[in-house]
Amino acid sequence: MKDKLKQYSSIIMILVLVITASVYGIIEKNYELIIVACIFAVCTYLIILREQKKIQQELIQVSAIVDKLINQESIGEFIVNEDYITSKIQHQLQRLSVLYKQQEEGIRNDRDEIRLLINDIAHQMRTPLANMKLYLELLEMEETTPQQQEYIKSVENSMESLSFLTESFIKMSRIEGKIIQLKVLKQSLANTLKDAVEVTMDKAKLKNVSIEIDESTDYETLHDFQWMKEALINVIENAIKYSEEDGVVKISIIENDMFAQIQIEDNGIGIDEGEEHLIFKRFYRGNKVSNQEGFGLGLYISRSIIQSHNGFMRVKRKERGTIFTIVLPK
Repeated sequence: MKDKLKQYSSIIMILVLVITASVYGIIEKNYELIIVACIFAVCTYLIILREQKKIQQELIQVSAIVDKLINQESIGEFIVNEDYITSKIQHQLQRLSVLYKQQEEGIRNDRDEIRLLINDIAHQMRTPLANMKLYLELLEMEETTPQQQEYIKSVENSMESLSFLTESFIKMSRIEGKIIQLKVLKQSLANTLKDAVEVTMDKAKLKNVSIEIDESTDYETLHDFQWMKEALINVIENAIKYSEEDGVVKISIIENDMFAQIQIEDNGIGIDEGEEHLIFKRFYRGNKVSNQEGFGLGLYISRSIIQSHNGFMRVKRKERGTIFTIVLPK
């Protein structure tokens, strides 16, 4: 770099001398000196032009490397010219790319290990939970006092929560590990929706929440019946859970040229502004539902299932309640 600065300094000195010689030649009418000065000026210009082209070419290479970094592509090897700062920037960008890939690989490995650990723990919990359920059923067959029955009911509720959490962990692990096997068939979306609603009816009756389905539209889409049903159950149960007593959940299928949409609308407590994207994150619990039971996994699992079908989910706030929209490609 110092050599290059010296070179530029020399060029500037030559230019000063050329200009001085040209002025002196004009004054003295020494045309030979003027010609020599012009030749020096042209040579100096050509040297500067060559250097500018080199710098421009290296800047183009730096821009290409930055694009590759942004697109997470391999930079490859190149020869570093120590005379140019741009070459040093290229070298630094390459080192940055290597460090980034190493960190990304480390994060991915850590995530995979955590997912496998969660999956193993969840599977290990299935057996003791099944045993607990059996013991509770035996206890219910015995004569117990009202207080004992209250204790048994409390244990049952806790066991159901643990069972739900365990199964959610297993589903989450399978989805994130991309090991779910979708049996995708072109089939009625309305039939899948009706089956999902039927599963949620008991919870709706407990809160006297009515579920209204617009059956005027049906459409056949490519989807896995069981997994799509699972996704719909989670969203419908979410609408029921956060609806008021005697509330209404409205469900409809909307068709357009490119997509089939399922809209699930409730008049419940809704969500705060800014939570539209947060509610789809793992374990996220909204500000309005902190006192409600749940683990914040249902919507995350539903969105992951919809994404595995090349679709997407969105939510819209209302003055009272929310509208969840599931969009599936035709």
